[in-house]
Amino acid sequence: MRFPTIAFACLTLAACGPADPTSVEAAPDADAADIAEAAPPPHAEVAPVAVAEPVDGAPAFVPTFPGAEVEQQAADATAASEGGMVVFTTDASPDEVVEFYKARAEAEGLASTMNMNHGDTRAYGATDAEGGETLSVVASPDGDQTSVQLTWSQGSQP
Repeated sequence: MRFPTIAFACLTLAACGPADPTSVEAAPDADAADIAEAAPPPHAEVAPVAVAEPVDGAPAFVPTFPGAEVEQQAADATAASEGGMVVFTTDASPDEVVEFYKARAEAEGLASTMNMNHGDTRAYGATDAEGGETLSVVASPDGDQTSVQLTWSQGSQP
């Protein structure tokens, strides 16, 4: 059979590569120009990663989306719960926005209660049956950006 022989040859050749793929071994008679030409290109400058910022008065699982531009933030308190709303825009797609908040809610222990797709608009809702915390996000395309309305409730307060 040829397959085991070919697989063995490929593994043997792969094992012969340099231990550090960024290192360049020069021939004993190589000059600086030869070494520079053989060297890997320098790494491109990496843009800073946008970080999710906390929303004033919101639980930790309700940050603004990384890199979002907040347009409006309003908090509303009722007798049984504190909650609020924030409206922002982002360059991310509606799907990316919903997945971000879904992951945050599930990590906090909230259960998904609503997933909706209507055209290009996406909506998601989650709740914590024990504590009463809720999260709702609606993300829809708005020109080159996505417009997002994020609402939450912190549930029963002690």
